[in-house]
Amino acid sequence: MWFLPDGAGITNWPKGPTELDALVFGHVFTILTTPLPNNQFAGIVRGYDNLIELCKRVEKDYFEKVLEH
Repeated sequence: MWFLPDGAGITNWPKGPTELDALVFGHVFTILTTPLPNNQFAGIVRGYDNLIELCKRVEKDYFEKVLEH
């Protein structure tokens, strides 16, 4: 699972993103990119580097390629 830190104690990591990674990405990406009158929740989420890295990785690996065409 991509959203867990490397030292999470899981020995058999999946080879790619899981359904849970996709779910977490969808929610976190929406929280970070939706303009709201009070972005306090987005500020809290930004404090979790593993969630930010998940969003960057999924966006880079799966969405930037679509924009290049």
